Amino acid sequence: MCQTDEVPRAWTEKWRKARKDHKCIACRESIRSGHRYHYSSGIWENRPADFKHCARCWRIFSFLVKESNNLEGVQLDLDCGEVLENPPETIAELAFMRGHEVADEMERAMTKAEKLKLCVGCRNNFYNGNNDLGVKECWSLQDATVVNRWRIGWWAPQDSKANFSKVKTLDCHHAPGSYAQYAQLPDHLGGEKP
Repeated sequence: MCQTDEVPRAWTEKWRKARKDHKCIACRESIRSGHRYHYSSGIWENRPADFKHCARCWRIFSFLVKESNNLEGVQLDLDCGEVLENPPETIAELAFMRGHEVADEMERAMTKAEKLKLCVGCRNNFYNGNNDLGVKECWSLQDATVVNRWRIGWWAPQDSKANFSKVKTLDCHHAPGSYAQYAQLPDHLGGEKP
């Protein structure tokens, strides 16, 4: 299963959002600006190195690490010439997806905790356990998806693009009396999408 003998002396990893285009070390596809990718770095025999994986290849890599029970059991570029027999369906379906499609899917499939952070300010956040009625979750939370919107305060005139700010929020978020959110700017300001 893509075994390697080299073990890094130090290792760090995190998800990042690309500010420019990168190339995935495994599939060599482009990681487009604005998409999430997995960044990892380490030190091997006093030589530092860093790696960028598209969301698809990182999911495959993570699965293989879990299967082998250690990080050093899998080559970072996934190029070992072996074939994984009978992979689980969730891994097999990745073969038919592009890296950016998996990244888009990850954006939409946020954890419940991540979604709850975007609920702050919404009038229905009251139902996310912020009450003494015993109601634990807003009825919209489970199916909510992340969207980009233009936000403007109710008090602000809609005569200038400068009065609007781009925000990432949930499609069900609403805060009457505080601000309005638009999928695109009003026509008289060009109708631009966030």
